[in-house]
Amino acid sequence: MIVEKTNAFSKDITHLGKTEKKLLKGRIKDIISEPERFKPLLHYKNVRTAKIGGKRLLYQYLKEEGKIILLMFKSRDAVYAYLKGALYLYGIKRLLEEGEDAEKLFEI
Repeated sequence: MIVEKTNAFSKDITHLGKTEKKLLKGRIKDIISEPERFKPLLHYKNVRTAKIGGKRLLYQYLKEEGKIILLMFKSRDAVYAYLKGALYLYGIKRLLEEGEDAEKLFEI
């Protein structure tokens, strides 16, 4: 199994203490041994989340390539706020590409 990490993940783990690093390392080992064990995220292809205390480790499992990409390690609120913003921006981009009116972007 190939394991890669993003720059965001590397940045997220720079200030971790010994205990958090140990827990994170153990969870990564769990992910490598059983990548499909943890909760998949809706609306994100092949992205899963694993809990470590009050934080979430987001990773992408690419089964066909035999690859795991560690995406980010943040507090639960920060992860979901980031993902919500990414989904929102994706929706706007998609609507604009389809030639929709700007007014439709703000319909409720």
